[in-house]
Amino acid sequence: MAKQLSSAFSEFLKELNQPVVSDYLLFLYAHNFYLNGEYKGENLYIRKKEMSYSRGLEIINELVYKNIIRPDDDFEHSGIYRVINVNDVPADEICGLVDPFCYISHLSAMSRYGITNRISASVFISSPYRPLWKELRDKKYSEDYPVTASTDQRLSLRKIAFPDKVRKMPISFHETRYPSQSIAIKDSFSRISNIGSTFVDMLEKPSFCGGMSHVLEVWEEYAQTYLEDIISSVNLAQKKIIKVRAGYIMEEMLKIKDERILLWLNDAQRGGSRVLDPESPFSSTFSEKWMLSINV
Repeated sequence: MAKQLSSAFSEFLKELNQPVVSDYLLFLYAHNFYLNGEYKGENLYIRKKEMSYSRGLEIINELVYKNIIRPDDDFEHSGIYRVINVNDVPADEICGLVDPFCYISHLSAMSRYGITNRISASVFISSPYRPLWKELRDKKYSEDYPVTASTDQRLSLRKIAFPDKVRKMPISFHETRYPSQSIAIKDSFSRISNIGSTFVDMLEKPSFCGGMSHVLEVWEEYAQTYLEDIISSVNLAQKKIIKVRAGYIMEEMLKIKDERILLWLNDAQRGGSRVLDPESPFSSTFSEKWMLSINV
């Protein structure tokens, strides 16, 4: 006897072990079931010959009706579903499942790397700004679906608006034009900005990292330890001011000697109003070498 599609879905989602799943992924998994016609060697009982938009919605409604999934309490009306028979995970992992391109950043990343003694009251999450996010989404489409799949056989992957709290944990969400290089966290659904990018983020948005005074404390204690990572990430920074701030801190403040740092002097700009702390007013205390107001 052929296996019911809902039964195959229930087993598959249990094995997948994700506490939440998007309607986009449910459509993708349904498409794969239709394409293969079987699950673990058992033929599937499929009522209609081809996957379609209307059939995808029917499948989701059936999974809800059979108590296999339900709309997630934190993401109501967003197409995010809680898988009933899978244990829940912390807020940062839920965020990583809801937005495939977001990552832990700023003070939360600093805490994960053990380079701060500050305890954040919220989870800092960053995600690419919408045009870039859409580019990543389109690339994901081409990776997820075969070229033979029609637009009627899939559901659009949407950028979900994060609520103020996820799993009762406050979320500080940041949309950025310059997303960090991020890496997967082992045995987790989360991603995190790599250590070098985390140092770069401190210079772009110090208020998300405990304030500029704390940022300077962290650089003083850990910049030498992560020197190679920092230099690599600063070199990739698209904003020239990041190189100038990093150069001043490392060369003039911390007295780190490295020819690669001195190359950033090419981005110093005479006659401007550049400041070390982007969130504080201009100060007359000035680095002539780096052409930077030391406003901390």
